[in-house]
Formats: sequence, structure tokens, C-alpha cells
Amino acid sequence: MERTSCPSGWSRYGRRCFRYYPAVTSWNAAQSNCRSVRANLASVQNSGEYYEILKIIEAAGHRSREAWFGGSDAQRSLFHHEDPNSAVSFCLVGFESGFRSGPCDYSWSEYRGRCFHFFGSSLSWAKAQTNLTSLRDFDEYNFLQNLIYSSSHEYKETWIGGSDVQEVGVWLWSDGRRMRYTNWCPHEPNNLNNAERCLEMNHSGRKCWNDLNCDARLPSVCSRKRSRFWFRG
Repeated sequence: MERTSCPSGWSRYGRRCFRYYPAVTSWNAAQSNCRSVRANLASVQNSGEYYEILKIIEAAGHRSREAWFGGSDAQRSLFHHEDPNSAVSFCLVGFESGFRSGPCDYSWSEYRGRCFHFFGSSLSWAKAQTNLTSLRDFDEYNFLQNLIYSSSHEYKETWIGGSDVQEVGVWLWSDGRRMRYTNWCPHEPNNLNNAERCLEMNHSGRKCWNDLNCDARLPSVCSRKRSRFWFRG
């Protein structure tokens, strides 16, 4: 279905959505950042769009700063700079409202009806717990391993949404469902010192599951249902 509004954090003008990134970067880094959210550096198609972009920058308190946009065959900035190769400043991202972003939000990955995201910040299990993912089978586990590796370039030990905090030895997913698929490492879970009640994946060289103290700080993988609405291709 066709989406009629821009995602949170984006500004609409006509049939396009723009997002302002105030991080100071090179043109190449700015373009990479835009592509990481499935977009590109914004093109400017008419004077109305140009002045709308200026308003977005001014609203952020950066009235006179230079901002990269998507020039065709060279690095360009919205404001003149004597040396465009050193004009590192701001990124505005735009995409057509007909652009197909898929059923997941930007930076989330769709797999078998759900959207997944790897969060690299190290948190305790409880703080990371909102929407920590469950797993249904080995194929999903392999997908998550690849997602973690593509995001961090490592098979990092990572929280997922399993625990036995309600009853020792009864492992449930965060949504209360019992585990039908498991991938425990040998001799796990062992509840070492009666203090390991939460589930991490990618443990040891086997990259299997381990029970761990819930106060340990790890990155996490969350999931949610995919959206019924997205941009049409």
C-alpha cells in the first residue's frame, strides 16, 4: 500500500521525504550514512525544495552551515565552499514516496514476516529487554548470526529474549511462550552460582547459547511484526 506520511524524524515536501543529519562528515561518509537507512543524499529538483531544505537546516539552528547533497558527477554542497573536497558538513536524505522501502522500518531487516534489528550498545538484559527477539528454528538463528556479523563485523555475544527468571529451569521467551527450538552449548544452561538466568547467543567458538548473569552488558537483537504499509515500488 502507498504510505501517505513520512516516517518519524523525516520531513515531507511534495512527494518526497527528507531527513537532516547534523553530523560533520565527508561527502562519501554522508552518502554511506544515507544508504544505511535505504536512501540517498538528497537531490534538489526545484527552488521550492531548495528553500524547504534551507528551512530544515535553519530549524536545527545551523543557518549558515554547508550541507552535502547528491551531486551527479562530483562532490557538491548546498552552500559554496572554496574547496569541495574538504567541505565536510551535513547530510539531507530524500526519497520518492513511491520508493519501496519494504515492510520494515529503516535499518531493520525483514525475515519470514518479522523485522529484526541489532543494537550495538551494551546493556543489561533487563534494559535491553523491550522486544528482545524469540527464535523459531535454526534458519532464524543463522539469519540473526549473519545480521550481527554484517552490522558489527563480529559474531558478538548478544542478548536475545529468553530467560528463566519466572521459574528456575523453565526457559521462556519474553512474550511468555515456551521454547520449542534451542541451541544450548554443551553443559548449558548451568545457572552458575545460581546467578545465570538470561540468554545470550553466539557464545564460545561454537556460537551457541549460554545462560548468563542478567546484569552483564551485551548488545542485543530485537524483533517486531512487519508493517502492513510501505512504499510501493
